[in-house]
Amino acid sequence: MENTMKGHKPTKNQLSVPATEASNRPSRRSGFERENGAGPCGNSTAKGGDSIPFQGIPSHAAGPEPTHSKTMRLTRQQLIQIEAHLSARDHAVLQAIRKYRFLTSTQIGNLYITACSTKTSKTRQQNLLLQRLGGHGLIRPLARRVGGAGGGSTVQVWYLTEAGQRLLTLNDPGEHPRKRFNEPSALFLEHTLAIAECAVQLTCLCRESEDLTLELADTEPSCWRKYRDDNRVCYLKPDLFVITSYDGYEDRWFIEMDLGSESPAQVVEKCNAYLRYYYTGIEQKATEMFPLVVWIVKDKTRKESLKTYIRESLKGQPKMFLVITPDELEPMLRQYIETKELCYLKANASYGFYGQTVGQIIQQIAGDLQVDTGAIADTGYAIPSLYEEDQSCLDIIQSAVQQTLLNTGNIYVFYDDGNGLALQQPADMMSDVLIGENSLLLDYTYKTDIDAQTYNSIKLARPNEETGHADVVIAQDSATIGQWGLLQLYQTVDGDVNTAQMEDQAAASLKYYNRRLRTLSVSSLGVPGLRAGMMVLMKVPGLGDISLDQYVLLEKVSHTWQNDVHTMDFETMAI
Repeated sequence: MENTMKGHKPTKNQLSVPATEASNRPSRRSGFERENGAGPCGNSTAKGGDSIPFQGIPSHAAGPEPTHSKTMRLTRQQLIQIEAHLSARDHAVLQAIRKYRFLTSTQIGNLYITACSTKTSKTRQQNLLLQRLGGHGLIRPLARRVGGAGGGSTVQVWYLTEAGQRLLTLNDPGEHPRKRFNEPSALFLEHTLAIAECAVQLTCLCRESEDLTLELADTEPSCWRKYRDDNRVCYLKPDLFVITSYDGYEDRWFIEMDLGSESPAQVVEKCNAYLRYYYTGIEQKATEMFPLVVWIVKDKTRKESLKTYIRESLKGQPKMFLVITPDELEPMLRQYIETKELCYLKANASYGFYGQTVGQIIQQIAGDLQVDTGAIADTGYAIPSLYEEDQSCLDIIQSAVQQTLLNTGNIYVFYDDGNGLALQQPADMMSDVLIGENSLLLDYTYKTDIDAQTYNSIKLARPNEETGHADVVIAQDSATIGQWGLLQLYQTVDGDVNTAQMEDQAAASLKYYNRRLRTLSVSSLGVPGLRAGMMVLMKVPGLGDISLDQYVLLEKVSHTWQNDVHTMDFETMAI
């Protein structure tokens, strides 16, 4: 039993936006590559690693003196003439600068100068491109430069002029004109360029990869989400919304660029905003998944600080936040982030356990994967032996839980309690919620049968190397055999299990399976926080062959929000 918040879904279409399309988003495959030849540059700058200083242009000029004075407003006819001489790549650069507000020379080069063999030739092509657009008065550099990556040489920062804005809207007269340009503050500029750098790295990584695809990189304000909270209109404002696909599956990400200027408390407040939006269900209804929220920080010290603060402040909440450094961006896209970051148990492993409880098995696996643990109940039952080879860690733990059920008759729920991996009995997870004909219940479907998971005879066999035959233990109920016929469950046990242990396991399994299987599927008004593995009190008189008045164990729970109405659907374990 488990709750699934974030998953993957197969991508049906590999979106490709040509550079000439005025879609306000960059293409993951440059439309101008055919113009200058295909193939990525053979240097690390294509992944945003090094900064290429922009040379040959004075800091207060955009290249050669334009034909038209900077103070003179270009007429529509002049803009039309200029546009006629622009290439598809020129248009793509203008659209990218409009989209990201500011771009450095290096970022523009990494995005649009791809057909080159050396850094020198790349820098030369980059200079010519910017000189040409600057010479037309369509872009202009800021008066101040910014430092290159890793403390390298300073680089020019470019923005779209009023003429550049008007040129891009020549065929869209209804669009509002660009506001008067004001020199940005240092902090605003740093944050804006950090967002752009993330988008550039994503574009370059996916462009150069055979298995990664960038489907969408959406910036502010088009990536914002509108929702209602306590009858107030609210906006969730991520820095970036990104869709990528890897190995045939689609992943969605809300990205926040952290410069270390906000306190941990401010970061947690932003996390709470994401949680409020998550609980509206708007995103899940539209796309069947909720994006993972990724904070990209400058260094490991900040990373560990935020991780600890978020974990301690949001205990019991869905694990939907990830904190990484820039060098972990590519591993994240390929889902190779350390298991402890998201409590993934998908990694395969081989284990042999002898005389250990399921709680001890969970703690050993968690320790090996450096995953946190929460409340773990003591089952009191030591599994004689459990050997699993090349199985996922999740399947290994579930196998141990199943062994405990078969040998004790007790159900245990394995889940993430917000602090880490946890194991509890349903009785320790009882809700005070009552669901019945006069309380929350909207509709239900009740089923009863003996065709699935009902057995009145348990036969266990243990291999015996001395005799060459299996040692057999049988536990059965003659009364239900006479009523239903023989319904036998046959299982083998390890050679390390003695006869007394086999008899105990057979008796416990018979106690659990020797019943008519009754299941219930329910639709009701929603209860926030209700999840699989919990127990709720249900009262439904005249439910088929019984009158239901007892606690039931929830096997699956799904929540839906529509038009501010919260409903849920759930299925129960055997009643």
